[in-house]
Amino acid sequence: MDINQLVNQHYENFSETDHCIWQYIYKHMKECPQYSLSELAQRCSVSNNSILSFCKKLGMDGYGELRVILKWQEQTDDVLAVNLLNRTYQDYYLTLDYLKNLDLTKTFELFDCPGRIFIFGTGEVQRHAAEELKRLFFILQKRAFVIESKTELGTMTELLKKEDTLIVFSLSGNNRPVNNLVRGVKNKGTSILSVTSYEDNELEKLSDEHIYFYNHRIIKGRSQKTDGYLCAPFFTIIEVLFVRYLEAHYLENRRS
Repeated sequence: MDINQLVNQHYENFSETDHCIWQYIYKHMKECPQYSLSELAQRCSVSNNSILSFCKKLGMDGYGELRVILKWQEQTDDVLAVNLLNRTYQDYYLTLDYLKNLDLTKTFELFDCPGRIFIFGTGEVQRHAAEELKRLFFILQKRAFVIESKTELGTMTELLKKEDTLIVFSLSGNNRPVNNLVRGVKNKGTSILSVTSYEDNELEKLSDEHIYFYNHRIIKGRSQKTDGYLCAPFFTIIEVLFVRYLEAHYLENRRS
């Protein structure tokens, strides 16, 4: 039994509390089987009864069954993610649902900064995402610059100003050399927007604004660097930001 498939089947019936519980479990899938009912409730900032209600909505007899399923999930996911299509669909659904309701006021303020906009991607796909965002900024009549490498980012650290905005795309958000450079940018007062997968990461903590997406390992490689992940969410986020920015400014122009 796949926990992601179960959640997908009952997601529309979730309350706000259920969403909070699932977001925590999704983010800490490996640790949760070790927690007692009270420990998980405390970490989710909800009551024990809320956890039990969550389990009941998934058709489980109690919290013990949830722990067993999560433990089984961890063992099964070691080599190849189970029910790939269902879980991938859920990742996209959760990401879009999150983006639909996200308050982007401060993010759009960074887009409208009085200075320049710079975009950096930590990997090949992320650099393609940076180029696509640059193209969409051009449609919005905004000029953006793509930083091509870590070496160039290091050079730009000295040139960026307080009124500029730096946008960083990173899968994990834990690329130490990049984060060290971003920390230098932050110390200069430059505003930082980061886009990463939904997990605790250092880049998020360095950022003024952060947007995440749901993602999971598709297949385990010989090392962490060769693990397989889908990267389409980078482009999904870019396009949703573009559409919502157009909507916000269209409504603003209509009011004026």
